[in-house]
Order: sequence, then structure tokens, then C-alpha cells
Amino acid sequence: MKTILEHINDLPRSEWDYYYDINKLNELQNPFLDNNISHADFIFRYFKRGGKVEVFDTIGNDFSEIRYPNHINSVFFIGLLIYYNTGLKEKFNLGINAPGYKTFPFIWFLISLYHDNAYHIEKDSELINDNKDLKQLYLNFNLEHILFEKKHFNVSKILMDCCEKYFAYRIQEGKVIDHGIFGGLMLYDRLIKIRRKKAEAHEDNLFWGEALEQQYKLAASAIATHNIWMPNKKQNDLYSKYELNNLINFKPLKFNNFKFLYLLGIIDTIDPIKTFIEDNVDEKYIFENLKMEFKNSSIIFSIVQTSKLDFQKLINKCKYFNGWLDVTVSFNNEKLIIKFR
Repeated sequence: MKTILEHINDLPRSEWDYYYDINKLNELQNPFLDNNISHADFIFRYFKRGGKVEVFDTIGNDFSEIRYPNHINSVFFIGLLIYYNTGLKEKFNLGINAPGYKTFPFIWFLISLYHDNAYHIEKDSELINDNKDLKQLYLNFNLEHILFEKKHFNVSKILMDCCEKYFAYRIQEGKVIDHGIFGGLMLYDRLIKIRRKKAEAHEDNLFWGEALEQQYKLAASAIATHNIWMPNKKQNDLYSKYELNNLINFKPLKFNNFKFLYLLGIIDTIDPIKTFIEDNVDEKYIFENLKMEFKNSSIIFSIVQTSKLDFQKLINKCKYFNGWLDVTVSFNNEKLIIKFR
């Protein structure tokens, strides 16, 4: 069984750099393998190379403010490893985009590299006071293309339909702006504007076809719904107060309910970087001391025998799947097995 770092090292560039097979110029460096590029810089360069870096203008283009960019990039690479090494690849069945690049890594880059980039504004008191509901937010941020007003396919309708009320619940009860909902709304609106502007101006040689808008919608929807929590029994009355009854009776999400959210949810929950981030452990040490194995419908984690990492912490993370994602978790022979459903 290989370590996570070995798996990342073995991942061909064409499988994580979606445009590489078309244009081998402007090569990106992998921040887990190359000390000359920071994790924040990797995110910036990836979006800039694709002509989409303006999506960050809304929340400030200072990439030093991004919280835990190493976690964000970990989600990106582990997601690709799972996609290419399990049976999920055939189940996504997304094909190739018009210019000739693979569709999955393109959509996955948008989801994973943007999913937590609004995290640092969650407790911004000025933003909270100025955006008490989504209608105010639409006006204040000049949102013209509203994600929640579009017809959605291949997503969880229950989760999408509750976003507006969940945003109000988080503002009123948690005194925070939900970074998932905020990020999904911003990404969708800004990507649509960027695409239409560039398609009209013919200002570069990248692909800006209208077919991208459906893919933007999938990416933004996964981000918007990835931070929605199901209530425990003590919270049922509170959720009912905000008309979130569908979350009280929510049936755990299966892969086919919303494929991208299912994959994001698994990785975001058990990401080793996030799991050990408070232990002041070097990210390279984490990836060198955790092994991953792939089966057709499962992933398996184990720890290097001499490691100082507390593997129980990773096991404990799996409790957050309960009530949200339909996975089967088991621990046998010092291996953590997560089976997809």
C-alpha cells in the first residue's frame, strides 16, 4: 500500500492539470512536491491560467487570507486519486469538453479549489450586518445570475431548496455568513459573467462555450451545499422554526443523489491535512505517514507503523458522515475502510 504522498507523486500531470494535454506551456507545479510554490500561489495560478482568477475579486484578491490552502489542495488531489482509482470514474461518465480536455478534472478544480475560499469572511461583522438575508446579499454584491433560481439536474433538490432558509438560520443563530452558500453564489455569478465577457471579446484562446454554464452550475451547487449540517435531536425545534424540516428528516445522501457533493463531502470530512492541522504537524509528514488503498467501491486508510500520528483522530472524523452521507465505515486490522453507496 502506497502512502498518500507516493500516490500524489505518481499522479500524471494530465490527470490533475486538465489543460495540460492541450497546452503544455505555463506548467503548474504541485505544492505537495515542489517547495518553490506555496499552496495559496497554486490556487491563484490555477485560476489565472484558466482565465478565471477574477472570481476572487468579491472577497479580496489577497491570497494570503485564504484559510488552510493546504487543506484545499489536499481535497483537490485526494479527490482526483479517488476518481481515477475507483469505480467512481465510470459512474461519473462526463466525457470530454469541446477543446479536448477531460470534464471531470475541470469541474473538480472549480469545486475543490474554491470550496473554502470564503471561509475567512464568515465572521466578518460588517458583512453580517449588511447581509441579513440573501436578497440583501444579491444587491450588495451585484449578483445578476442567481444560482438558486436556476433549474437544477443531478443535484440534491432538498439541499438546494433549503439554502435560502439555512442562510438565514446561520446568520440569526450562528452570527456567521455560511461560507458554502456565499461561495457557491459568488462562483456561479462571477463565472457566468467572465465566460460571457470573454466569449464576446474573443480575448484569449481558451474555451468559453455556452456549455460551460451547466458545469459552472454543478460546481457552484456542490460548494453551496457542502456546509449544510443536519440537526441533532436537540436542534429539531430550532430547525423547524426556520422551516428546515426537510433537514430533520433528511435521508443520507447517496452517490447518485449528487455525485460531486458526495465526493466532496467524503474528502472534506476525512481530509488528513484538516484532521491533523491543529497538531502542528508538517503536511509532508502527514502524507508520508498515511497510506491509501483503492478498491472499486471503497477507499482504505492505514498508518505507517512507526508514525507518531494519532490515527484514532482520522477514525473519529467518520462520525460526521452520520445522517449526511450514505457510506459504510469499518475498522479492521488497523485499516479504516470507507465504502461508497
